[in-house]
Amino acid sequence: MALTLTAGMTLQAQTNEFVIQTKKLGAEIQPTMYGLFFEDINYAADGGLYAELVKNRSFEFPQNLMGWKTFGNVTLQDDGPFEKNPHYVRLSDPGHPHKHTGLDNEGFFGIGVKAGEEYRFSVWARLPQGGTAEKIEAAEELNLATVLIGRYQIYGRTSCFRYSNIDY
Repeated sequence: MALTLTAGMTLQAQTNEFVIQTKKLGAEIQPTMYGLFFEDINYAADGGLYAELVKNRSFEFPQNLMGWKTFGNVTLQDDGPFEKNPHYVRLSDPGHPHKHTGLDNEGFFGIGVKAGEEYRFSVWARLPQGGTAEKIEAAEELNLATVLIGRYQIYGRTSCFRYSNIDY
């Protein structure tokens, strides 16, 4: 025994009409209303149109360390030399010879580094009080192994911030 259910429907094509009345005025637009609208959905601006790879690069998000994982002795400072970006991090001695101090950035759903492309890591850095030399390293995590992609050595006895680049 088989049970068959059938339903009968009549399908009709629907006609739509769109009329534009160019001679008829609409609502008044205020002369002070101007600008544009762009909704930043799923990092369409940061990491998208704005090709930034590092999330919250200047620690200016409402949660200053959003996007960053810290290890060792890292503190957030807010007395920076730049008026528009006063926040920075201080990386200090971790207090143990077998430990390191640093930061990891998660990027925007990861950091999309492509083989064969050129990249520049730039940073404003200074030596600690009484320091004579420090190194800054940029590294990439690949399959649980850390690969060094660049190193910059800071020398001198100055406490002024200096701009540095690591090209890789």
